[in-house]
Amino acid sequence: CTATNGCGVHIHDGTDCTDKDSQGGHFFESPVTEDPWTDDRYTSDEKGVAKFSGIVDIGSNDVGGRAFLVHAADGSRVACCDLLKSADPDIV
Repeated sequence: CTATNGCGVHIHDGTDCTDKDSQGGHFFESPVTEDPWTDDRYTSDEKGVAKFSGIVDIGSNDVGGRAFLVHAADGSRVACCDLLKSADPDIV
């Protein structure tokens, strides 16, 4: 997973999973000035079970409605979902 975005899991600034343009690029806002997602990766075992965890400072907690992407080892985009906005004001 050494390719750019290889094995990456990222919130993107787009709001749809239709295509690359609607997914956008990695999401982060001021005061963050450099892409914080470059080292955020998943690992998988011999059965293909993947795991990831981590906290990434993206300068915002307003992620509802954004695209969440999973990248293959070669960096290509292999999965996407739209993050839901919570109806609970205490959950961001």
